[in-house]
Amino acid sequence: MGVIPKIEVLDKEDIEKIHEASLRILNEVGVGIYCDDALKILDEAGASVDYTHKIVRIPEDLVMEAVKKAPSIIKVFARNPKHNLVLGEGKVYFTNGFGATKVLEEGKIRPATLEDLRKFTLICDALEHVHWIIPHIIPQDIPKEVCDRYMALTMLENTSKHTTLLPFSPEGLQDIIKMATIVAGGEEEFRKKSTLIGYGPQPTSPLQYSYESATYLMILSKHKALIDICVGPIAGATAPATLAGTLAQGNAEFLAGLVLCQVTNPGTPVLYGSMATTMDLRHGTFTCGPELALMNICFKQLASYYNLPFYGTGGVTDSTTLDAQSIYEGVFSDILEALAGVDVIHDGVYGILEVGMIANYEHLVIFHEIVSMIMYMLKGIEVNEETLAFDLIKKVGPGRSFLEVMDALKFLRQRMHKEYWLPDLTVRLSRKDWEAKGAKDIAQRAKEKVEQILREHEPEPLDRDVKRELEKIVSESTKKYAKHQ
Repeated sequence: MGVIPKIEVLDKEDIEKIHEASLRILNEVGVGIYCDDALKILDEAGASVDYTHKIVRIPEDLVMEAVKKAPSIIKVFARNPKHNLVLGEGKVYFTNGFGATKVLEEGKIRPATLEDLRKFTLICDALEHVHWIIPHIIPQDIPKEVCDRYMALTMLENTSKHTTLLPFSPEGLQDIIKMATIVAGGEEEFRKKSTLIGYGPQPTSPLQYSYESATYLMILSKHKALIDICVGPIAGATAPATLAGTLAQGNAEFLAGLVLCQVTNPGTPVLYGSMATTMDLRHGTFTCGPELALMNICFKQLASYYNLPFYGTGGVTDSTTLDAQSIYEGVFSDILEALAGVDVIHDGVYGILEVGMIANYEHLVIFHEIVSMIMYMLKGIEVNEETLAFDLIKKVGPGRSFLEVMDALKFLRQRMHKEYWLPDLTVRLSRKDWEAKGAKDIAQRAKEKVEQILREHEPEPLDRDVKRELEKIVSESTKKYAKHQ
């Protein structure tokens, strides 16, 4: 089978220059880390720490030691082992969109609810090419102090795929880890498959880790849970105007987080991630244009330079509604990043509009259709004696249809699902036939698909005792919250 060449933007010399600039930033400028426990552990590891201003300067040898300790291949566990993933071996995977606070439904915008999280998680569980499920929305009908536990329970109940579980406090993260331990089958089993859950504490550009982010990194590292450090410098706003300068700063931000993880617990599985882009100077807004895809490809090359798997942002859009822009912006980044070999394209099956603000059910299943095309393309073409089909070609001969010959029809049935992309929503009808089926546009067909999944799909259920234990954690956190009101 042929290998599709990977897209690259930077040459070896470019990568070395960015790497060297990042090392200078870390050693000469430093990173603000606003957590005393993190400062202490970095000080003990050999970094230069200014405790008054909470600035850490990290020498090159400490950076490169952390790079060596981080695993280059990461096995990601799921509740059902058939959904386990292996990152760093060249395969491309997709997640759904992340973190909308509103929902566009029936032409109206409303606050997102816990029920929306259930529905989006259920739909993603049913969609073949959502390989890893992240919190599609953040419910606005649950108090923030306990919302993370409710979200974790809802997601664990409605999918058996790998999940990112979102904490809103260190205490919330500890409860989420308890919940993952119960799902895994106890502490010993969780130690064997600690990547059953993941989360991405992010730096704040320029060059900062908040108390929460640094604390999350240390807690997750102690358990060797999966971590994605997804840097998000915005060129022209929270990073230099130049893309090269933004890459150097973002790379330094990632490396600082990687060092903290590896000095906390060597061998912690860390994904190098990016959601870096630019600011539209005309409007002062975050952009989802070609710059985002370009920088993700560059950050992917930097991750490869360090021999680390990469978690890049794709599929995103600035559009406020389900229109052509909401499709072409997302398609552009998804295709380019898939061809660049990004290990996990997060947000790739997007289903969110207005730069992560407004979730939309129809957009989600339309983008799944697009991603299914990309996954088909990445397979390439299988070339061997069977697929060359010389004997069949000889039997049919010149001028005859392969639909006339029984052996050719049998071969078609045998190979069809391997050889062809078989669409779910895409129309391949004449206008007459399309009109006879109701003349439905893609949004209408997508709405019907959403309704079908919600009506018919049943996720693999949690064990009753496991569910009871998870509900107990949620209930206890709610009681604690109520007591302090």
